Amino acid sequence: MVRLQLFEFEDKAWLPIIFRDMITDAIQYDIDKYKIYDSIAPMLQKTMKQLKVNHIIDLCSGGSGPLLRFYKMFESDDFPIKVTFTDKYPNTKSIQKIESYKDNINYIDRSIDAMDIPSNLKGIRTMFTSFHHFPPEQAKLILQNAINNNSPIGIFEFTERKIVNLILSLLLTPILMFIVTPFIKPFTFPRFFWTYIIPIVPILDTWDGFISNLRTYTPDELRNMVDSIGDNGFLWQIGKIDSPMKPLSITYLIGYPEKFKN
Repeated sequence: MVRLQLFEFEDKAWLPIIFRDMITDAIQYDIDKYKIYDSIAPMLQKTMKQLKVNHIIDLCSGGSGPLLRFYKMFESDDFPIKVTFTDKYPNTKSIQKIESYKDNINYIDRSIDAMDIPSNLKGIRTMFTSFHHFPPEQAKLILQNAINNNSPIGIFEFTERKIVNLILSLLLTPILMFIVTPFIKPFTFPRFFWTYIIPIVPILDTWDGFISNLRTYTPDELRNMVDSIGDNGFLWQIGKIDSPMKPLSITYLIGYPEKFKN
């Protein structure tokens, strides 16, 4: 299936922040409820230990993705981690939630472009369910920026260009949105109104979910992308792993400077 660089509402600067936050809140609920990314937690933890890097710089964080879950999973380990969340359009509710969470977890409240990360943000960069938003040339810039700063990077996507994913996203997204909305905190009147009375949020979320699958890179496309950057002193791991939520699988790309190799 050919990759299509169609638009998602969430990418648009003109989308009212109330709708953007509701969409990212819904994605966040699904990631937490269905433990979508849990199978890659050991992979990420192992990589960080091997590289002796304990700070995660999360890009395009939205509602915070799986990293708060991972933090709790890693918390009892002898390798404590720090997490810094960033986004071009920071989720205001998530910022408020994270500010009251832990001292070594924070969400930067100013816009951070994934293609141009400030040099003072040092650590392993992560992207969850977000790399597909970028067309190939911009996606290569994200990788090149990590290379230029000798920053390890991990990219993880549960979306995929498969017929079953496309069908499920069209059929299940609106149904799930109607079912789970009362459980998304805080359950406010605007959330109720824009979901059940005038269902703008389910429509936006269904469209974006469908298009996300059509835009997601395959492992072969990711390999071609890193090959096109040339000899850059980075080692790359690219592949797929099953998600706890069947039939989803997670496509991953992990890259780090060769000097970190044991």
